Amino acid sequence: MAGTSEPPLVPPVPPDLLFLHPPAVSVVSTVFSSQAIKDSIMTEASPVANEIASLPVVSGASPTLLVPLSSSSAPEDALVENLSEKPGSPSSPSGEVSPKGCPTQGSEFNWLSRSKAARQFPKSSILVTRTEEGVPRVKVPNAVFERGVKAHSDYIVGIFYGNAPSYGKILGVLNYLWGKDRRVTIHNLSKNAFLFYIPSVSLRQRILQHELWRVGDSPFFVTEWKASFSIDPPSLQRAPIWATLDKVSFDLLTDEGLEIISKPLGKIVDAKPFSSVSSVDVKVIVDLTIKLPTIVESERENILVDVLEVTYPWLPPLCPVCNEIGHKANLWTTTRLETRNSLSPARTTGKLRIK
Repeated sequence: MAGTSEPPLVPPVPPDLLFLHPPAVSVVSTVFSSQAIKDSIMTEASPVANEIASLPVVSGASPTLLVPLSSSSAPEDALVENLSEKPGSPSSPSGEVSPKGCPTQGSEFNWLSRSKAARQFPKSSILVTRTEEGVPRVKVPNAVFERGVKAHSDYIVGIFYGNAPSYGKILGVLNYLWGKDRRVTIHNLSKNAFLFYIPSVSLRQRILQHELWRVGDSPFFVTEWKASFSIDPPSLQRAPIWATLDKVSFDLLTDEGLEIISKPLGKIVDAKPFSSVSSVDVKVIVDLTIKLPTIVESERENILVDVLEVTYPWLPPLCPVCNEIGHKANLWTTTRLETRNSLSPARTTGKLRIK
């Protein structure tokens, strides 16, 4: 009859019933709108197990695919359990794979292969042994120490007499004296020994040439860095001291003349360029255990005698406690043994001077 639609040959089955009780097929996707169900006709499922039945695609509706079940179909409970598995589980073929590099069960994280060293260290064939007490030990060849000394040729060692002044005072004075081009870097070795970084070759040679320097009234002896050295500075009983000679004849301001007129003081080792026609500064190794002269005379062949005045800008202090030259009472230490023990035994070779 016109205006009326014929009833469908097969009544539509609700989606939930198709999911729970499939008529010999497994429903993969059944998404229909209410209007699409009314306007579509569902074809009868094929009784053959290997055939695929499909529904016509209607405008506004999603297609429905029916996948045939195998002859040995799984129970309904197993089907529901498999569909409810979470993505990413080990048994799920579509699960997500663990990111590359993340440690998983049964695998080890290789730090050595992943670490990126900032410096490339040479590999050695030195073996690690163990002592009877179980302490690990390595035997370092002497060549390694020798190459280390060459690599540290920019460093010099400063050894104070007695306890050293404060770190800040040392840093301020040495940067004033040596840090014209670049600031001096200081490393502490012990209570009286320091390591100075002097990259300038000419400045380093000048510092080593003078040997004896001072910070305030605290003198210190400088030496180049070696594989082994003594933290006991040399004795100051005979030491190089600057002296100023006044009223000197201008004709004696030569190397030959200065060597002669300095003999009453000691052996001359250096002299500053004269800034006056009658005065000169000389460095002389003097005996500090005796009283130093303040006047010396130079006699000419015509029997005329010139009287020269001598002054000493600075002399090492004499400790009233231990009667040792080189430090004051406030920097006196009862023994050098404590200072020596603060360094490695391989770095101390000198003898103790304990009074």
